[in-house]
Amino acid sequence: MFERIDGLAEKHESSFKPESGSRLDFDNQRAPTRPISDYAHAQLSVATDCLQSLKRMILREQDKAVDMHLGPFAHYALIRNALDSLAIVIWLMEPESSTGRLKRLLRIECNEVELASKHYQSVGIRAWKQTKEQKLERIREIAVEAGIENWDPVTDKLSTTTKILGEIDRLRSKSSRVSWLSYWQLASGYAHGKRWAVLASGELTEQEGTATKHGATFVVTASYQFLDLLLAETLDMLNIAMIRYEALCRGK
Repeated sequence: MFERIDGLAEKHESSFKPESGSRLDFDNQRAPTRPISDYAHAQLSVATDCLQSLKRMILREQDKAVDMHLGPFAHYALIRNALDSLAIVIWLMEPESSTGRLKRLLRIECNEVELASKHYQSVGIRAWKQTKEQKLERIREIAVEAGIENWDPVTDKLSTTTKILGEIDRLRSKSSRVSWLSYWQLASGYAHGKRWAVLASGELTEQEGTATKHGATFVVTASYQFLDLLLAETLDMLNIAMIRYEALCRGK
């Protein structure tokens, strides 16, 4: 599994710029100040970096051995972050039409402005409200310059991660019995220490002598088996995203 992480990360590093005449190259020409390839590649970088960091957290190399260490929560935060990035990049690149991809990118751009605005307002930069309106208006102009008319990227809000995962779930491997949304929910719940997620995926061991008519005390430990399953599904998502990115980067 860890060799697969390294292999996909190496493959990602070797592919960056779309070839001349490719579909992503055409997208970039339509919106040169918001190149889709840059955003997609950045999200793939987030995912591969999280997974490589996960490997470094788990594997502890000694002089004569390699130990494995699994903490209760942090590993799942990295997987959840990787799933977030993979969901958005698969969703972004999924449409066959250039206009479909550009619309999704501009919806993402508007969401970026909204999130930045909330941050700057929280730290007391009130002038950001005017900056926000200017940035959103510029995104509207980019849509028109790209030949997308009668559509407002500002009002066509970006879907939630839950909805995005639901939209792209049909792309997952037929051998997978559980939806990407379910895996993301578990990883997110575990990363936040939610009891339901820990109980659903952790290994429970009853402490001897604690049983009463009301229940018993259990020790919950992280499951290597569940982590392996979750990691395998995440790597499948990464592979699907990279295949799509490379296909869009290739020339005619």
